[in-house]
Amino acid sequence: MTYKEFRIPNEPCQYSIDDYGKVRDKLISMFSKLSSAISIYQIGTVNNPGISDLDLVVVFDDSSKKFDYYKDYNNTLENRDRYILMHGPFIITKSLFKDMRYFYIPGKFDLLWGEKIDIKEIPYPKLCEQLIA
Repeated sequence: MTYKEFRIPNEPCQYSIDDYGKVRDKLISMFSKLSSAISIYQIGTVNNPGISDLDLVVVFDDSSKKFDYYKDYNNTLENRDRYILMHGPFIITKSLFKDMRYFYIPGKFDLLWGEKIDIKEIPYPKLCEQLIA
């Protein structure tokens, strides 16, 4: 197969790191208003604006029973926002977030808003046992 045989349905859009910051700030403003939201974290970094996506985690109180934020969330996004996010923010409770290394091993978590939550580090031998099992 040659290069000319490949078809790219959607070329990457050109966005700046400032665009990513605007989308991040918009979501912080939106989710920080929710009474059961405790923290908002960013996972990883944006290395290639226009190709990288913005990964956010919204941490809710353990007693939260209903996550119906999508009603307002989807209606406020512009095309730019949807492109930069590529998916909605990850939603998790505080107790599960503390064990996040069992779900998401690599990378760093940057606190963008709210309470700092200590993420338990997992010793590699135990981690390897779980991955092998």
